Amino acid sequence: MIASIELGNGWGIDANYTYNETEDTAGEQRRRRPRNIANIATHYQLDKLTFTANLRIVKDAIDAGVKLEDYEVLDVSAKYQVNPQLSIFARVENLFDANYQDVPAFYTSGEAPHVGLKYQF
Repeated sequence: MIASIELGNGWGIDANYTYNETEDTAGEQRRRRPRNIANIATHYQLDKLTFTANLRIVKDAIDAGVKLEDYEVLDVSAKYQVNPQLSIFARVENLFDANYQDVPAFYTSGEAPHVGLKYQF
């Protein structure tokens, strides 16, 4: 399920939800496939500058019969479009440094800031 709503004055909301009904050959839920995944994002655009915040929600994943912890992760970003080919961006993934696992015993990255330039030919 996907929804995208423009609220006006540069504001918008995007959302998607996936219900995974996956089964292995034994009829059990597939490993590391969360049953429920949702993303909710808001964006604001002011001329050439765009701000975005995205909340990712993952629930009901299992691995080898062990339920993995549900988690939520917030990512934020900003982008400035210098010209049609060049943009400057900054983002922080996992803004609140959530501790979560997609695979048992392997933690994912904590808060991760990035800055960069993107040039399209």
